[in-house]
Amino acid sequence: MEANRLRPEDHVSVEIFAGGHGQGKYDGTGFRNVEEAVETAYVKCGITVPKPDCVFEVSDDSRDTSERYRYNAHGHLRLII
Repeated sequence: MEANRLRPEDHVSVEIFAGGHGQGKYDGTGFRNVEEAVETAYVKCGITVPKPDCVFEVSDDSRDTSERYRYNAHGHLRLII
């Protein structure tokens, strides 16, 4: 995803994984950036696992792109390369 930017009209899916298992999935629109989409998915899915222990797969279905992200020890969302 281009510089973690999303357009509000993009259809975005966020899958949350922890310990190698899926914890939840959230689909939505109206997000301006990846962190906003991940935060919304984490809250709406009611995940109890701490954010740094989760991997977030963010798919922008409108642009047919997908990336994986994780929170670092400082609480910043980072792309997994």
